[in-house]
Amino acid sequence: MWNEKNLFTVPLTKKGVEEAIQAGKRISYIPVDIIFTSVLIRAKMTAMLSMTQHHHKKVPVIIHNENEQATAWTRIYSEKTISQSIPVITAWQLNERMYGDLTSRKLLKDMGRRKCTSGVAALIFLLQRIEPHLKSGRHVMVAAHGNSLRSIIMS
Repeated sequence: MWNEKNLFTVPLTKKGVEEAIQAGKRISYIPVDIIFTSVLIRAKMTAMLSMTQHHHKKVPVIIHNENEQATAWTRIYSEKTISQSIPVITAWQLNERMYGDLTSRKLLKDMGRRKCTSGVAALIFLLQRIEPHLKSGRHVMVAAHGNSLRSIIMS
């Protein structure tokens, strides 16, 4: 609903929640070793909700690397817990665009919905952060947005 009103950084609608759960059912038997999401709440919700349907029943855990204190507070020490978890890495590079002062405000009419440089950032992030996991044989899930996903898929 908020997207239709040109408002952003909002949670999923009821329909979005249902779609995330359905997507989770479709991928429930595909292994997932690591998840990358944008920093926007709806991408994180999509990842978390889809994993509630996963056959392996591992728990997605957001890894905080913003600073030393965040890393220390969210560190998992138990090997058993680590083996039952899927790390979730959030990255601004996967956002559909950089909102800055427009976060949760109406966009100016002259801003085109597809005008953004997020595709470049997403592509660089793919090459630097996601591709090494793929090359090492890990199964990667990406929960992001149309523009950033298109950039990744077209690369």
